[in-house]
Amino acid sequence: MGDRKNQNIPGRINARRKGSKMYAIFQKIILFIILLAVFVCSPFVQNAGHTEEHGDDRPLSAQPGPTMTGNEDSQGLLSLERCIEIALANNPEIAAAKWDISAADSRLDSARSAFWPQVSAEGNYQRYSDAQRLIAARYNGEPGTFDKNLLRSDLVARLNLFAGGRMVSETSAAGKLSTAEKKKFIRTRDELTYTITSVYFSILGQQKLLDSLDFSRKALENVLCCF
Repeated sequence: MGDRKNQNIPGRINARRKGSKMYAIFQKIILFIILLAVFVCSPFVQNAGHTEEHGDDRPLSAQPGPTMTGNEDSQGLLSLERCIEIALANNPEIAAAKWDISAADSRLDSARSAFWPQVSAEGNYQRYSDAQRLIAARYNGEPGTFDKNLLRSDLVARLNLFAGGRMVSETSAAGKLSTAEKKKFIRTRDELTYTITSVYFSILGQQKLLDSLDFSRKALENVLCCF
């Protein structure tokens, strides 16, 4: 019996070495699959959400506004530029449109994040009334380690390899929504600018009309003084 046990020891060592080599190869295969999936999904992340835009696609802060002159005239009155600046800073629709753009961009980032791997750390603690084997036996008669307290920790990596086009469609929809919100903001800003400009020049026209009536009144008074 003793000789048989001694003869089985080299076989057990070789089995353990083969098991370690297979585990290392399996880890390399999993890592290769993850890297390959990330490389394949990268073009989708960059292209998803990209929509064809017509017109001015520069950032909102870089887009030119209407042509305006100085802030105040010689009489201390507000200029057209200052009136539009105050209206854009205090209009509630402009503020709401900016928040809608921010929310749409956040939804686009959230949709793009589905393409990337997810890494999480997990832990678990269990206590048993009877001692439990820590490592499962690989052959009959293998000595094991037993304990009542079991503590487990795992590092988990997840990657969506195929979802039937759902992630690409969601990212594209989020990108189009973000573009629509930006176009909506530009339209609201232009409408407000047009309204302020129209009212401003209407007030200037009324002032010129009042000056004309005042000049006519003075001319009539001078004519009446001559008689």
